[in-house]
Amino acid sequence: MGQGKQPAESGDLSFEQALQEIEAITQALESGNLGLEESLRIYERGVGLLRRCYELLRQAETRVEMLIGVDEQGQPITTPFPLKSSEPLADSPPPSEQSPSNTLPKDPRR
Repeated sequence: MGQGKQPAESGDLSFEQALQEIEAITQALESGNLGLEESLRIYERGVGLLRRCYELLRQAETRVEMLIGVDEQGQPITTPFPLKSSEPLADSPPPSEQSPSNTLPKDPRR
């Protein structure tokens, strides 16, 4: 946390930029080399950056929900990714051992 440059407003930063600055603040606070006032100042900055990250994550979650859709009860409508191989995943049981509860219902939109 250098003294020479003025930090950008947290609302202007991307998620990655805010997260990087939070990491730098954490390292500075953990070092124990800062005085009380400086520690409080950068801690407050970190709280603002954390709020920015949460807001950006909430916005991303909303966008994803819009892309995948939700049903009448507000539950997400998901479509499984198709496997690129005919082999089952390592941790899934063979098809003969799969119960109906292990299979997803067919998407009614299709």
